Amino acid sequence: MDYNTTILFLVILFTVILFVMEVFALEVTALISVTILLLFGIISIDEIFLGFSNSAVITIACMFIISRALE
Repeated sequence: MDYNTTILFLVILFTVILFVMEVFALEVTALISVTILLLFGIISIDEIFLGFSNSAVITIACMFIISRALE
């Protein structure tokens, strides 16, 4: 295993542990994980924002907004 793979597995393990223990809010844990991967150069800034261009992500975000408004 090379350096990037080891860091990636450690970040995934760290993220799962924090998700289960709920030390921070889930979105904070996700942002910490993405930031660590960005700092180590495993992913680029373009790859971070690539998921937001997917129509499914936009649809789910809109559903959250509509459901909050209906409450």
